[in-house]
Amino acid sequence: MRIAGGEIVPEIEMVAWGSILDLKMEIEKELGVEVERQRLWYETREVRNDEMIGAYRFREGDTLNLTVRPLEEGRKLHILVKQIGANGYVRMREIDKVSDLRNKVEKYWGIPQSLFTLRRFNTQMQDHLPLFAYYITEDTEIHLCLNLQPR
Repeated sequence: MRIAGGEIVPEIEMVAWGSILDLKMEIEKELGVEVERQRLWYETREVRNDEMIGAYRFREGDTLNLTVRPLEEGRKLHILVKQIGANGYVRMREIDKVSDLRNKVEKYWGIPQSLFTLRRFNTQMQDHLPLFAYYITEDTEIHLCLNLQPR
């Protein structure tokens, strides 16, 4: 089934006799979002942790909507920015925009913003969106990709 709610839409396979809690644990493994912060919705109904997946009679291709409880206001996260040959941490709030993260990368590493893109789960991050749209949590890895043009 597909899990929607942010810019990243993973597909997670589950067995019918698994519980919704089992599904949330898989989402935590896949996206890094703690189970306690997750709420899953099917159509207009919130699904409950103690119910079995089979009880919902999901059809192939059905989508569950994930909402994530925000962190306490002002809490900063350590985000690992990875690039070939160098990695480093920056501290950001989940409500900061991707453009704010790009500004920090430019400031700390001296790479002009026109020369790099940021990616999470192979999805190019858009400047105008908040970090939480990409399920950014503590120790999330972001990949810095250099956009070098041949001479």
